[in-house]
Amino acid sequence: MVNPGRQIGVRTVVVVILAWTAIGCSSGTHTSSTTTTAPDGVGTKPPSVVVTLPTRGRTGYSMDAAVFGPLKSDGRCFTMGSLAVIWPAGYQARTEPLRVLDDKGHLVGRVGERVTLGGGEIPMTPAMLAELPPSTRPCFRLPSGRLRATVWFM
Repeated sequence: MVNPGRQIGVRTVVVVILAWTAIGCSSGTHTSSTTTTAPDGVGTKPPSVVVTLPTRGRTGYSMDAAVFGPLKSDGRCFTMGSLAVIWPAGYQARTEPLRVLDDKGHLVGRVGERVTLGGGEIPMTPAMLAELPPSTRPCFRLPSGRLRATVWFM
């Protein structure tokens, strides 16, 4: 047997929810904060800003060294220790939190976290600098204006 008082309670709750929804939907100043999940599993508030990374296609050389440590960034340049990083083609950085994603959208690392990057240390040349996106070129110059001696190439 159903308790009549219980039925009234459920109906009242349903009516209150419907009224609350109608009031919320009809107000002219509705704000929402939608959270989406990026492929790397990090919740971000849209729009997640894409930060241009210095990338370069494969060279045909096999680099099998590794560098370990915290990933650092000033919001534009990414470094491991004193080495500026040149990322593989297709990699990108996103904000909220600042992080690097690989060409499939998987998390490589967040700024401040310890990461391991494969690759190798190579000398920076003017020709290599010319191949990088113009907005990233300052990352490979020292305060004196000279090129960094070496960079980390993945």
